Amino acid sequence: MAYASDPAAPTAAYVAEKMKLPGNPYESVEILCNKDKFRAFLKQHGFCTPEARGYLDIKEALSDIQNGLFRYPIIVKPVDSSGSKGVSRIDSFEQAESLLKYAMTYSRGHRIIVEEFVEKYGYQIAGDGLSVDGKLVFRYFANDHFDARCKNPFVPVAASFPYNMPEDVQNKIHETIQRLLTSLGMRTSTYNFDMRIDKDFNVYLMEVAPRDGGNYIPQVIRYATGVDLVECSVEAAMGETIDIPAIDPQIEENNVVENHLLVRLGDEIHTFIGANSTLGVLVMRFDSLEQMLGMIEDADEWIRIEYQ
Repeated sequence: MAYASDPAAPTAAYVAEKMKLPGNPYESVEILCNKDKFRAFLKQHGFCTPEARGYLDIKEALSDIQNGLFRYPIIVKPVDSSGSKGVSRIDSFEQAESLLKYAMTYSRGHRIIVEEFVEKYGYQIAGDGLSVDGKLVFRYFANDHFDARCKNPFVPVAASFPYNMPEDVQNKIHETIQRLLTSLGMRTSTYNFDMRIDKDFNVYLMEVAPRDGGNYIPQVIRYATGVDLVECSVEAAMGETIDIPAIDPQIEENNVVENHLLVRLGDEIHTFIGANSTLGVLVMRFDSLEQMLGMIEDADEWIRIEYQ
């Protein structure tokens, strides 16, 4: 099984398929874990998706950008990276070559994707979910938070649960994910989501990764709902029956439930440009949606990082 990062997911699916172990179709996992294949699949099956194309050759990408194939702003990404590494926004042709090369440095397969920017309504949607025999039986959506002052402002700095949109919007997102899973022939699996809606509530599936989320997202979901998606991942890999308990919110006394500092005294620290440069993770609880969103949007008011 793969946990918290995409690169191992195709390998796990390939081994499971060849050895007739529980798992998902290798071809479908390959589509989900390669952004250019995923965008092409979404377009072919009538999902909302931005104009996008994958490239092995930077010169070809530059030519398409210069000839107006894409409308600015443009997003460029490695097709097979994770943790938002190598992602940039291109606002003019003068920026294109250096940012295309930057994205290419993070691709194991030396492929990048260029796509038009999707303007979001409200927060970008994060979260995890679980399908059993192809049916999406559980999902818990979150608000993705970004910091425009970061060197890479397209890397989420936090995710807050629950998602602050009405239930009918969340049901529409659920139905869109279910249509994707059915189209791909997915079976029993956990998922990590990155999605957007526009002002007309059209759903854009930016990424649906066939594995648990990183940055302790499954642990946050366990605190909030009582559902342990890590346990579900192991049970799915072993072919065991998965039982989803009724939602049972847990209340903690303090805002900080878990504190995971990833660097040690004396370590060199770097500018935050992706999940590989994270200093640490806080798992927190709040008394209200308003308190949660307020504290996360103004984190500088209560977080101070001291370094030498």
